Amino acid sequence: MCGIAGAINYKKDAEGISLNLNQSIIHRGPDDQSVYIDKNNNICLTMTRLSIIGLTEGRQPKISDDEKVIVFFNGEIFNYKELNKIFFKNKNFKSDTEIILNMYLLFDLSMLKHLNGMFAISIYDKRKNKLFLIRDRFGIKPIYYYKKNKHFMYSSEINTIKNLNNNLDINEESISDYLSLGVTGKKNTIYKNVNKLGAGEVAIYDLNHNSLKIKKWYFFKLRNNKIKSYNEAIEFTKEKITQSVNLWSTSDVPICFLLSGGFDSSLLSSIYNSSNSGKINTFSLGFSDKKYDEWNELEVSNSLAKKINSNHNNIIINVNNLLDELDEMVLSLGEPYGGGLPSWYIFKEISKKTKVAISGTGGDELFGNYNRYYNMKNIYGSNSITFNKKILEEGYCFNKHYNANDNWKSRYLNFNFKKRNIVNDYYSKLNKFNFKSLQKKIGYLDIETQLCDEFLYITDKFSMAHSLEVRTPYLDHELVESIYSLNENFRTSEKIYKPLLREIGKQFLTKKYYDFPKHGFSFPLSIWMRGKLKKKVEKSIGKKNLAKIDLINPKFYDDFVSKMFKGDNNNIQLIWNVFMLHEWMRVHA
Repeated sequence: MCGIAGAINYKKDAEGISLNLNQSIIHRGPDDQSVYIDKNNNICLTMTRLSIIGLTEGRQPKISDDEKVIVFFNGEIFNYKELNKIFFKNKNFKSDTEIILNMYLLFDLSMLKHLNGMFAISIYDKRKNKLFLIRDRFGIKPIYYYKKNKHFMYSSEINTIKNLNNNLDINEESISDYLSLGVTGKKNTIYKNVNKLGAGEVAIYDLNHNSLKIKKWYFFKLRNNKIKSYNEAIEFTKEKITQSVNLWSTSDVPICFLLSGGFDSSLLSSIYNSSNSGKINTFSLGFSDKKYDEWNELEVSNSLAKKINSNHNNIIINVNNLLDELDEMVLSLGEPYGGGLPSWYIFKEISKKTKVAISGTGGDELFGNYNRYYNMKNIYGSNSITFNKKILEEGYCFNKHYNANDNWKSRYLNFNFKKRNIVNDYYSKLNKFNFKSLQKKIGYLDIETQLCDEFLYITDKFSMAHSLEVRTPYLDHELVESIYSLNENFRTSEKIYKPLLREIGKQFLTKKYYDFPKHGFSFPLSIWMRGKLKKKVEKSIGKKNLAKIDLINPKFYDDFVSKMFKGDNNNIQLIWNVFMLHEWMRVHA
C-alpha cells in the first residue's frame, strides 16, 4: 500500500516538487520513498510505500528494460503469483508491481481485466508520450487530479494538490451536495478544477497535446452459473467467500481482522479461521460506559472471538478522544465528511501492532442493500417506469431522504445551487445498468454510489492516516459478479435481511449475532453535541461564525442548533453535517 503523486508542467524545481509531493503523503507509506523525474518533459512522479508484498522486491518505480515505461502503484494485486505462472513461466517476479509492468508491456491496458485486487496505478509510457492513471473496479483506492491550463497534477490525497495550489477556489456546488449526502458527491470535489477519477476508470494525459481524456475500463457483467436451488446458492456463496478472503489475505507481514457485531466482518474472520492454521488476530471497537449501550457491539463480537479463540483486542473509545483528535481527522479527510468517525480509533490502535487489516466493507451492498429495493417498492410499487419517475421527481436518494433538501437550501444557503442535480446524477444510472431486474439495478446502485463515495472514502483516509492497509474481500470482483449473478430471490429477501449470510452464519457464528438488531456502528452524536462537544459546536456553528463563513444563514442556529441543545433529535445528522463543514473550513483555511 502506498501513496502516489505526480506533477506535469510546473515551473518550480523538480526536486523541490518531489519533496513537497512525498511529504504530503508520507503517512500512506513511511517505509520507503522514491521519485522519477523527466526534466525534458517537465514531469515529476513520486510515491511513498508501505511494504507488505515483496518487502524488498516491491520497491518502486518499476521501469522497463528500455527505460520507456515507468510504473508507480498504490494497492495490492492479490493474484500476482497466478499471473506470473500463466504469462511469465520463465520469470520469477516476486512483487505485484513487477507483474503490472510486465503485463502492461505484454497486453497494454487490456491487462487490467486480468488483475484481481485494489489499486491506483500510474503508468508513464514514453513511447506514446502519455501518462495513464487507473483506478480499480469499485473505487477502493482513490486518485484525485487537477488540470488547469498546462498544469496537471494527481495524488492519492486531495491535500497534496492543495499544498501546491494555495489559491484553489471552493466549489459551492459540492457544498450543496455535501449538505444533502454527507459527502461531496461523485466526481467533483470541494475545490474547483480538482476531480476524482471514478471507479473503474482510466485517465489518459497526452503530453503532446496537453489534453486529458477519461474513459471507463471496467464494465460490470453477470456470470453464468447453474445454481438452481437455495441450498446450492448457500454452498456456492460460502465457497466464493472462502476463496476471496484467503486470496485477499495474501501478505508478507502479519494481518488482522476487524470484528464487529454484524455478519459481514464476523463471517470473514470465522471462515478464514476455519480454513487456516494458527490463531488469528481480531479487533473490536466499543464503549465502556453503560449509557452508550445502544451503540455498543462488544458483547456480540466478544462472543465470537471466544468461539474462534482469536488473539482478541477490544478498543474502548470515549468523547475525550474525539475532542483531542477531531482536528487530525478533519485534516486527514481532505474534504468535508458528515458520517460517523469511529474507524479512526480502531485503525489507530491496530496500526501499532500490524500493517494489514481485513474489513467487512461491501458486505451490505453485496448481500442486503439495506433492504433498499423493498423499502422503495413499498412506497412506489414495482413498475419500473413509475419507480424511476417517482425516484427522480421526489428525490428519494440513497440515504432515503435528503439531510438538506431543496426547500431547506432555498431558505438557509447563502449561495445559488442546482436543484436536485445530485438525485439525477445517482438515479439516472439505473437505466444504464445492463440488468433486466430492477431489484439488481437498485442493489448495484449502492455499490456505485454510497459504497464508493462514502464508505471506501472514509476507510482509505482514516486507515492510511495511520499507515494501515485495510482490505475488503467482499469487493473481489469475481465474488461480486458471482453473487449478483444468482437468482435475486436467493441474494435478498423482503422478510429476512441478508438471507445467504444468515444461513452461512449458522455454521460459524454465535447465537448473539441473530439476536442483535442490524445497525451501523456510529457515535452517540446527540449525547456528545449536548455534552462534551457543546462548546465546540456553539463556537463552530453559532450565529457569529455562521455569519463570518457566510455559507449558511445564521438563522440556522435558532431554527436547529438551539432546539437540539434543548433535546430535539430530529435533525441531528443535518446539524452534524453543518458542524463538520465549518470544522473543515477552519482546519483547511
